[in-house]
Amino acid sequence: MLRSTFFMTKSDLRFYAHELVVFTIKQARACIFAGLFFVLLFLSRYLPLGPLPRYDFLFIAAVAIQIALYCLNCLLYTSDAADE
Repeated sequence: MLRSTFFMTKSDLRFYAHELVVFTIKQARACIFAGLFFVLLFLSRYLPLGPLPRYDFLFIAAVAIQIALYCLNCLLYTSDAADE
């Protein structure tokens, strides 16, 4: 009887697999801003920005990324709610 507690059923495995997938998606979404910002930080050294200082460009780009991610999030979740 004690030995049966060490085995998981199929429903347990499905539950943990689902939780792992959800966790992975959340972590990937959390890394999007940082990844995009580091790419911009690297590329801003080589982009011709004209009279705009580099760090002003990075600030504007960071705000634009945040707005884009917020709008994308709103689009994704409002379309899901409309379907139900």
